[in-house]
Amino acid sequence: MEKNKRILKYGLIFIVLLLAINVGFSLSIILREPVFLKVYNEEYIHQIGEKGDFEDIDYYLYYITNVNDTRRVSHITFDDVPEITASANEAVFSNGIFNFNHNANPYKDKIYGRYALRRVYIRLNLNNLNKDFDSVELNDISIEFNNGDILEQDLGRFIIYNENDGRDYFKGLVSGSSSDGTSNTSLEVKEDIELIKIDTPILEKVEDYLEISVGRNNSHGVQYNEIEGMTYKAGDKLYIESKFYIPERNMDRYNSYHLLPRLYFKDRDGKISSYMIYNLGDYSGRYNRYYYSFTGLLKYLRSRGQI
Repeated sequence: MEKNKRILKYGLIFIVLLLAINVGFSLSIILREPVFLKVYNEEYIHQIGEKGDFEDIDYYLYYITNVNDTRRVSHITFDDVPEITASANEAVFSNGIFNFNHNANPYKDKIYGRYALRRVYIRLNLNNLNKDFDSVELNDISIEFNNGDILEQDLGRFIIYNENDGRDYFKGLVSGSSSDGTSNTSLEVKEDIELIKIDTPILEKVEDYLEISVGRNNSHGVQYNEIEGMTYKAGDKLYIESKFYIPERNMDRYNSYHLLPRLYFKDRDGKISSYMIYNLGDYSGRYNRYYYSFTGLLKYLRSRGQI
């Protein structure tokens, strides 16, 4: 009888300790504020219509918050370039309209344990900018929620280029990409050129995950950091093969990427131009990717110093 009492006593103590540990863990991982996934993004924009207005840029931002957070993003201001106006909404966006059916949940949060992963639809209007701008960079943002809370965040690096590249030097032949992050481009050179380099302002952040090789006609491709001095004659074929891949266990994988490296070259008169290399990065498809998990979000938040 005495033995049974001791077993019961120690069993109750163990249960209380286990509950205390679970409560302590749950409290330790509560976020003080939502955490936006970093953005390493390059976009280009061009003018349309008789007035030469800029096209709007549609984009998604992602953030992690506590699963019981009832706030929703209602407005975003880009502090670096306040001339850019942005509309923001978390409701499902489909076929050009937001789903505001109040008889259904207009949001499709991804739930992972204590956390919700949310997606914010952003539309950027750049028509208050000088039409001759070369590029703008959006890093610091002010996020307003529907309860009036305002959150300041460092977005990462979001660079927008005014359409201005050396496409007139080439004829596009073939381009494509695959789900493993591989892409390729085949161009016909219209006049003699000499290659200088391939570069992007985001290169330092992504160079460990980026592979680019450049070839001529049927020759073997040369790595992007070794192309200086390569020459092409009019009629030659220029091949670009690229791949952007971040290993699954690497926390950088949780950030958002869309890359537009530039191939710099000069013509026979010494004029320097550049050509954008497309199809690198995940852009908007990441929300439904398989690699999100509760433990993954924990590791990501710890790597950001948020818990």
